[in-house]
Amino acid sequence: MAHLHEHINARTGRPLTARSRYTYLSPLLRFFRETSQWGWSDVPGRPLLGRSVMPKLPSGLPRFIPRAELDRLMEAVEELEDPHQRAALLLLRWSGARRGEIARLTLDCLDAYPDGYPRLRIPVGKTYTERMVPLHPQAADALRELIAAAKAANAAARHDA
Repeated sequence: MAHLHEHINARTGRPLTARSRYTYLSPLLRFFRETSQWGWSDVPGRPLLGRSVMPKLPSGLPRFIPRAELDRLMEAVEELEDPHQRAALLLLRWSGARRGEIARLTLDCLDAYPDGYPRLRIPVGKTYTERMVPLHPQAADALRELIAAAKAANAAARHDA
């Protein structure tokens, strides 16, 4: 462990990050834990390393997409030919729904507030509750197109593998 603190990454010329040290130590921690559980005679009866010696990993903080990058991304989304991809990406942006929640949307998922502003009914998912979220008109229009096409084709529910 002392060597990992002093080791210089050959590629960057800087000391190893906490993530790299964690990646190197995790298999070793597991090895010591499992060999002590197996009760071999030539192995110590307790793990030599514990979780307390692992490097503390910094918690990731979400960040916003800078305006210039978001504008480029949205231009690319608008140019997508596949209406399903375009609608899914617009829903991700404007609703904050998870990927799995978008995949499980039903034909009656689009609704409106009394003032006519669109809202999206997100089905029961990770939180075990149904949610209603306001939806930008751009995403609502893309979703309406898909719903209309699905109803016209008398589409049945399907899930990609």
